[in-house]
Amino acid sequence: MRRHDGRLLDARDVAAQLGRAFASGRALAAAGLDVTSVAAPDPGTLVLRTAAPAGWLPNYLAYVLLRFDRGEPGLPPAGTGPYVYGGEAPDGAVVLDAFPGTATAGRPSTGWSSG
Repeated sequence: MRRHDGRLLDARDVAAQLGRAFASGRALAAAGLDVTSVAAPDPGTLVLRTAAPAGWLPNYLAYVLLRFDRGEPGLPPAGTGPYVYGGEAPDGAVVLDAFPGTATAGRPSTGWSSG
C-alpha cells in the first residue's frame, strides 16, 4: 500500500503509530484495553498483544486514526485512504479533503472531530 506522498506503508509504520496510541495515559489506553506489546517482525506482519482476550479489537482498530508524518518536517501527514489530512479547524476538528483519483474526488471537505 502506498501513502498519499508515494512512499510505501508497511507494518513497521503501523506498529510505531499503534505503540504511541496505546501508550500509558493516551486516549486509546483509556479505552480499557491493556496492550502489552506492538511489533512488526517484517514489513507485512503486525503483532499486537493484549493482557486479556479482546474479540472486539479488530472492529475497534477500524476506527483508530493513525497519523503518518512525512519525512520532511513541516509537511502535513501522508495517509493512505480516500481522504487527505487538510489541517485543523478552529474548533479542533480535523479537516479531511478527498484524495484525487478516488471515488470521493470532487466532494467537499469534511470536518471530523477527534475530541
